[in-house]
Amino acid sequence: MRPRSHRVGSVVVLLALAVGCRQEPPAPTPALNNSGVTSTAAVAHEAVSAEPPFHLEEGFEPLAFADFEAFDAQADTWAATDEGLKCSGKPKGYLYSKQPYQNFTLRLDYRFPRPDNLKDEAKFKGNTGFLVYITGEHKLWPMCLEVQGKHVQMAAIKENGGAEPVKAEEDDAARQQARKPVG
Repeated sequence: MRPRSHRVGSVVVLLALAVGCRQEPPAPTPALNNSGVTSTAAVAHEAVSAEPPFHLEEGFEPLAFADFEAFDAQADTWAATDEGLKCSGKPKGYLYSKQPYQNFTLRLDYRFPRPDNLKDEAKFKGNTGFLVYITGEHKLWPMCLEVQGKHVQMAAIKENGGAEPVKAEEDDAARQQARKPVG
């Protein structure tokens, strides 16, 4: 049986996708190598607090904004910025890679703008996701698996668009340790 190729996508439901989770403006990074959404991903950024800088590993391929197509989004929904990709979240839609990928590692950082009135991060409702193995027609939402980007469910794996349910072991302690503060 021949392996099927799939596309990598990024779902948007109120998302600002950016490199790192910091308030201050970032130092300049290489042009569009910081798209934030990658197949065998690479996101270059300066060290933030105690985090070491990200270095592109051998065999990893950075993807730029130009490597993606938008589905069901207006021209101003998505934009490349110095920090990475920024999305308005309206209308709902997603980016998908122009080139299909089969066996890949997805590495990225994302963040949500911090609302001025946010007091309790456990109640933050920021929501996004990263679609992988998109198959069939493009629609809201296509048949695929989603790596959840919703703040309270970060990294959970779920099915969309009629895909077979996936069995994934949840590790809330790892999720809590990996989650950065909103903003």
